[in-house]
Amino acid sequence: MAFKEVVKAPSQREIANLESNYRAICKKYDSAKYQFIDAVSSEDFEVLPVTAYLELKELYIQKKKLYWKIHELKHPEDTATREAYRFLNSMDHNTCLDFLARQGLTTHDLIREIEKNPNYLDEVTA
Repeated sequence: MAFKEVVKAPSQREIANLESNYRAICKKYDSAKYQFIDAVSSEDFEVLPVTAYLELKELYIQKKKLYWKIHELKHPEDTATREAYRFLNSMDHNTCLDFLARQGLTTHDLIREIEKNPNYLDEVTA
């Protein structure tokens, strides 16, 4: 008889620490974003180093990963939401809107369709 590994549920403290880190990264991201947007809108490219964009992108990636990690820990049974957003985020904005319009769905409708049928995306994109 083989034993199945049981994943330990995260403690409230672990989730609270991740949420605290998430809020800190959001503050850094927002600050960097507004500085970047201000420099671009005022065409002040002498002040704006190339590393500002790279830092902004890195903060965005960290923020996004941490958000989904927290979501997964708080809602382990909700795989449909993660799958829907992973699929939608793999496309550019206009392609995403076109896909949803062709299917006659909103993002929340797409999540419900995936909950009903986990193979929904495979079936409609095949």
